Amino acid sequence: MTTKNPWLGLASYEEPKNDGNDYMFCGRDEETLDVVRLIDNNLFITLYGSSGIGKTSLLRAGVIPILRRKDYFPLYVRLSQEPDGISYAEAIVRKLQGSGLAIEKGAATKHPDGNDRLYLWNYFATTRFVSEGREVYPVIILDQFEEVFREGDKAKAELLLKQIYLLLNDELEMPNEAGYSSDTNYRFVASIREDFLFVLEDCIDENSLDLYKNNRYRLRPMKPEQARQVVLVPGKGSIEEIEKDAIADIVVSMSKRNNQDGIDTLLLSLICSELHNNVVGQGQNLITKALIAQLGNNLLSSFYERAMNSVSSITRSYFENHLLTQSGFRNSIAMEDAVHEGIKKDEIAKLCDSRLIRVETSGGVERIEYTHDALCSVAKTYRDKGLKQNNKRKNLFRGIGFFFDTFPVLFCLLAMIIPSSKYSIIEIFSLIFISFNGLVCAFILMTYRHTKDRNSIWLLLPMPIFIVLFLGWSGHFTYVAFEPYSSISVYCIFFLIIYSIAHFFYSLSFVKKRSFKEAIKYAFSFRIYKEIPLFIFLAITELIVLMPLLLLLML
Repeated sequence: MTTKNPWLGLASYEEPKNDGNDYMFCGRDEETLDVVRLIDNNLFITLYGSSGIGKTSLLRAGVIPILRRKDYFPLYVRLSQEPDGISYAEAIVRKLQGSGLAIEKGAATKHPDGNDRLYLWNYFATTRFVSEGREVYPVIILDQFEEVFREGDKAKAELLLKQIYLLLNDELEMPNEAGYSSDTNYRFVASIREDFLFVLEDCIDENSLDLYKNNRYRLRPMKPEQARQVVLVPGKGSIEEIEKDAIADIVVSMSKRNNQDGIDTLLLSLICSELHNNVVGQGQNLITKALIAQLGNNLLSSFYERAMNSVSSITRSYFENHLLTQSGFRNSIAMEDAVHEGIKKDEIAKLCDSRLIRVETSGGVERIEYTHDALCSVAKTYRDKGLKQNNKRKNLFRGIGFFFDTFPVLFCLLAMIIPSSKYSIIEIFSLIFISFNGLVCAFILMTYRHTKDRNSIWLLLPMPIFIVLFLGWSGHFTYVAFEPYSSISVYCIFFLIIYSIAHFFYSLSFVKKRSFKEAIKYAFSFRIYKEIPLFIFLAITELIVLMPLLLLLML
């Protein structure tokens, strides 16, 4: 068994390069020939199917190699990745001109403006395309065509459809001039997600472009017998020969779409790829039934976990919370937003290399998303598990914070009820502790007087209590109280100063992430432990300082 994985997992199959490192694209022979026949007999076809069903792989690894053997020149185009400042028609022409074809112009272009409705019609009517000494017909493959509608520039997409439509309906009379030809030396293929087909339909109906409703091909889920080819043909030499039929049946069963007969193509490839990775990782030679039984339904989880373990917990948490909707559906975020939040580009690249996420360009903006919907349920499981653990920790620290932020007041009250020199150090500590908190809070309120958050005023209410407590102590509180515990007192005062400064600066940091209103609301209450984990260290410090005081009380 070779260490090279014969399955691509979540990646799309590419056109073979015949360099010995090609991946075998199988299971779609019938569909490939169907699409090629449609291209042969029609100027424009629409290939549609659900997300992740394998449209891109079918075109690039199945259809394009056959077209190259005929008198066609396939040109793969992603319009969303072309420059923004030009029309889609200009982007197609530029792609043709940079493809390596010899382009022979028969007449000067009368409509050079890419926004002219006659732009493409005039271009193809006056142009011949030559490759290796023979004339060829370009086949413009517009993959992921739904992206032209996603960008929000509906007029730009409509213009392209109108420009192509003139190439289909023979409405225009060819000029009786040299250099013009009525030969249909072009083909167009638009590949679009099935759930975006209605957007194309709306555009067709609004602009009376009925010819686009013809010559459509729906790519359906693989049948079990096709899926078996995906398992067995590339897996020859990687699967236990005696068990191969049983293994193929098990893998195909695991790849069914919602327990239906249709197979989830990407899920099938991912399962096969993960089986191979686990075999290599465990130092075994072949995929066996025992190995599959051992791994069970954890293949997707192991893939997800392995990919996420290559990045920091911060990056993992950020993607799990932003690449999924609340209910667990796939979402996308702008690359610049992720980087602004501190996500490192090299970690994004690692996840892209592992095929867990992909970066697509839409409207000139790079956006990040999970590569497949099947990963969303896995990511949601990990996200919910992490949230549950975080909530447990936050509740614990919130309780700790509440205790350590409120018990000094209780000690103050206790000291007033039972005045005794035994409690003098507690009185001193409690007074300084809550006074610093109150003073810093008052300072922030005075510094940011523009805030109109009435909730923040509640933070000043402890101040009268502090004053009353201080006056209550005045009858028995003297500086002499410091003398028996002078070192501990100095230590407490030093700690409280540091503690209050930390409170202040962490609250300012909190303002940068949230509104000042929220910062004031949480800065000096136990709820800050739930929002800012760094306050956990303050709680621990409080515990360390208070332990000797509690021991003194027990003496």
